[in-house]
Amino acid sequence: MEYSLGPVAVRLAELTGRKVVFAEDCIGPAVGKAIAEAKASGGIVLLENLRFYAQEEKNDPEFSKQLAAAADQYVDDAFGAAHRAHASVEGMTRFFLTLDAACDTVVAALTHGAAGEVWVPRVGAARMVDVIEAVRAGAPVSVEVTGIRPGEKLHEQMVSEEEALRSVVHEGYGVITPLVPELPRRQAPALGQAWTSAATDLDVAALQALLDQAGVVRRT
Repeated sequence: MEYSLGPVAVRLAELTGRKVVFAEDCIGPAVGKAIAEAKASGGIVLLENLRFYAQEEKNDPEFSKQLAAAADQYVDDAFGAAHRAHASVEGMTRFFLTLDAACDTVVAALTHGAAGEVWVPRVGAARMVDVIEAVRAGAPVSVEVTGIRPGEKLHEQMVSEEEALRSVVHEGYGVITPLVPELPRRQAPALGQAWTSAATDLDVAALQALLDQAGVVRRT
């Protein structure tokens, strides 16, 4: 099939020296079966090209949810596509907040929130080189850092610079206060700067702990 990632799975196995289980779909039973097989052998799962689905570029919520169901952590290294609002880039990230963290955010907003406010959880960020080091897990895999192409998006943001001027921190959450003048605003110092992934707070050790917790990396 043209544009299938099957040949990529073969080459990936050659480069990593590990078994690569190729899922013939990117959602559904084929993914679960491939994951189970890879876990049993300590292998890697490569999903089929998700662009075979029109829902990918439409950022379809249900399709995004099905993509996210296959993973515990998400790393976006999509180069030229990282700025696009597609299911595998933007949509599926909405489903990676753990159930406990999501419930905590809702409870905090219901308990302490006021009309018109938007409550934003603080999400950890990491450098790609640290993610690679954590995933490599001591395996003798060479890594070449080539930098990024001009114009590429560097960071994701939870609170923009404009929103930061009317946002405060309360109970550990970012609270974006309303623009509507009829609604009162919290009397607290404004964030003053955006909340973005530029504020790296997950080092290699922290990333390894997350991977160990999820049971997705075998250490050599």
